[in-house]
Amino acid sequence: MMKIIPSQLIQFKPNKKQHETFQLLERPGIQSVLFGGGVGGGKSYLISAYLLISCFRYPGTRHALCRSRLSTLKRSTVKTIQDLILEWGLTQYVNFNNQTNTFTFDNKSEIVLLDLFPFPADTSFDRFGSLEVTSICIDELSEVTFTAFQVLSSRCRYKLNEYNLTPKILCASNPTRSWPHNYFIKNPTPDTKFVQCLAKDNKYLPKSYIQSLDKLETGLKERLLYGNWDFQDSDFELFKYEAITNCFYNEYFNNPDDKQYLTVDVGDVGSDQTYITHWKGWNATKIYTLKQTETSGVVDKVKQLIGEYRIPIQYVIVDSVGVGAGVASYLKGCVRFVGSSSPLLGEKYTNIKSQLMFKYAELVNDYRVNYNFPYDDKLIQDHLAYQKVIKEDKHGITPKDTVKQRLGRSPDSCDSMYLRAYWEFKNKSVGNFSVI
Repeated sequence: MMKIIPSQLIQFKPNKKQHETFQLLERPGIQSVLFGGGVGGGKSYLISAYLLISCFRYPGTRHALCRSRLSTLKRSTVKTIQDLILEWGLTQYVNFNNQTNTFTFDNKSEIVLLDLFPFPADTSFDRFGSLEVTSICIDELSEVTFTAFQVLSSRCRYKLNEYNLTPKILCASNPTRSWPHNYFIKNPTPDTKFVQCLAKDNKYLPKSYIQSLDKLETGLKERLLYGNWDFQDSDFELFKYEAITNCFYNEYFNNPDDKQYLTVDVGDVGSDQTYITHWKGWNATKIYTLKQTETSGVVDKVKQLIGEYRIPIQYVIVDSVGVGAGVASYLKGCVRFVGSSSPLLGEKYTNIKSQLMFKYAELVNDYRVNYNFPYDDKLIQDHLAYQKVIKEDKHGITPKDTVKQRLGRSPDSCDSMYLRAYWEFKNKSVGNFSVI
């Protein structure tokens, strides 16, 4: 026999920002809400309360609680849910099965825990193909790929008509430059909302905690204390946000080189796009994108541009890993680039890709690069997703797989453009590059 839950047992005491978020989730025209900002803003408490209240409010419904790693979810938000169950005196109404990763309620509602990691065997998240849920909560959205977010969003349909509900997705995240920044803050749609939360909004935090945040170095403090989504990570940033933005209208640009170049990043068939950037000196005049093009199509396009701009073949560089090797083999005399090769001139980088990326970033940050095409926020995101990685005494950059996970896509525009830095080294040494 189902027990009746006394309403007085629900002791939800939201702060102003948490209350605002609940109000947004009540509106039929709102589908996705990001509750984000600094640490200590009450993100876990909000998600936990929302899930518990939804399960009691709508008997027989199913709700998803997600994070990029299930093990981390169990050590964080799940603990908060269990704390609230004890605090609100709900233990006789809810049971958690650690084997099935499910909270089961006396009224037949459920909270199911989902792992959103893009496992190599299931990067398309086909494992959620038959899943149906009433609402979704995603903790630390910055760790989740855009593909996972999209796939999961399409599964939000369980018992919506029965209760006259609309799909709801509640997300939480600290500031990030990856895809949630653009999706929720830079270019939100009418059914998408962002609520900024900060440690100072949480009256239950001890003052000593906020004081400890105030002692962090500048970049971390901007993110974690002030909730700044346009933060500058001084220790790890590769490209300065202001500098990369300025490339689109660089009044200080003085082009020292009138030679023309083509830099080519070849995408795999059916997935990544091929990006071809035309340069005149350090002025990028245009980026050409080819979608799902066979090797022959890429080769034909490169040859067309060579003829159109009258570019000597030695000023064409092709990333020759994977499909790119086939493209380069049809362009006799081009520079064939392999990013994992050793750095030039004995410099201390993890590989030659890191070396060229650092040089390209140096020139961008010094306002010596210009983009002669319209402002492109996606291109800026591609660049900012790469950060410095220091390994022992060598300088490296964020692995591309990690960047792809952060962005929810491949950073192809940046991967084409940094190749231009090859000619900054050419006069000193050809090194590990090969001309074929």
